[in-house]
Amino acid sequence: MTSRVPSERRPISAKAEPGVQGTPARRPSNRPKSPRRRKGMLTALDMALIVAIAIVLLLLAEPIWSVVSLVLQAVDIGISGLHMAGEVTFTVIYTCAFVGAFYGVGRRRRRVAWKRVGLVKPKTRAVSMGLIAGIAAYTIVGLVDGAVSTSLGRALVDNPRVFAAGYVPTWYTTTLSLIVSTAIVPFIEEFFFRGLLLGWLKDRIPVIPAVVISALAFAAYHQNWDYLLSLFAFGLILGWVFLRTKSLWPAVLAHGAYNLVIDLYGFLSPG
Repeated sequence: MTSRVPSERRPISAKAEPGVQGTPARRPSNRPKSPRRRKGMLTALDMALIVAIAIVLLLLAEPIWSVVSLVLQAVDIGISGLHMAGEVTFTVIYTCAFVGAFYGVGRRRRRVAWKRVGLVKPKTRAVSMGLIAGIAAYTIVGLVDGAVSTSLGRALVDNPRVFAAGYVPTWYTTTLSLIVSTAIVPFIEEFFFRGLLLGWLKDRIPVIPAVVISALAFAAYHQNWDYLLSLFAFGLILGWVFLRTKSLWPAVLAHGAYNLVIDLYGFLSPG
């Protein structure tokens, strides 16, 4: 009597279709989702929209101030009052341009978390790093300016600051200017160029090109062409501080400390 050897049967996949033996299971895709489909992230179109809104508001700054200044001159608030009003007006416009554009597109439309732009509590060591970096940046930028001046064979020309005719600084106008220069402006610029632009770029391209691009944008934004290279160097330092500390505040502190040294030198220098 011949023994019968049972034939081998192919195992049926757990996810095989009913009635079909050996149908392979469909594996889930490991491909990352496109950034445009991720919640809480800005797409390239979102960034373009934010930049466009910021540019439009910045272009409208001078016309808006022209209208505001005419109204204030009509009510005769004085030269010092007009200067303070100008500081406040431009600060509000710049805040709306950089922070407001992000809030409208990033927060309201994409639900982007504040921590994605670096608005997180920094460590004590990070705060110290920001302060030291700001003071060191003054020396580094000075060396760059000296090298550029030597190569050009002339002194560098800064953009002149325009004041109303007959303006005489007072303690309260000087205090307001210091607050704007060392606190408000550093926050606005760091929010946009480091927190928003650099934070967005580093998720899409290597870190070094991202820092370079954000620093170039920061330098070009100031339109101070004799100091373009030194502003670029300063932007590199601020980008390094932002990435190193993983918080926006140390970069804001470094920027504010640098501006404070510049302002104090301007106030204390003769002439």
